[in-house]
Amino acid sequence: MDKRRMEQEQRLYSRPDASAITDTKIAQGEEFEIGKEVRRNDVGFYEVRRQNGQTGYIPSETHVTFPSGYVIGAPRNDEYRQMLLRVKNRCMPDT
Repeated sequence: MDKRRMEQEQRLYSRPDASAITDTKIAQGEEFEIGKEVRRNDVGFYEVRRQNGQTGYIPSETHVTFPSGYVIGAPRNDEYRQMLLRVKNRCMPDT
């Protein structure tokens, strides 16, 4: 699951079904984890897990953002070191 931030308040669904609405809402600005999309009757929902551990679903058209400081596609530290070594070896050949 990937971390996201809710752009506007959104009701949480107990299952991927428009009739399974709950009284629970994810607040604007709240960070949560988002999983795979589930489609039922041509309607999409994303599986979510709130920071308190509660799970549920939100409609796939819900607007969410990445938390601040979260970089999409950023290399892991070991990948970054390997990239630096390749660049260094190209720019500074052995003498």
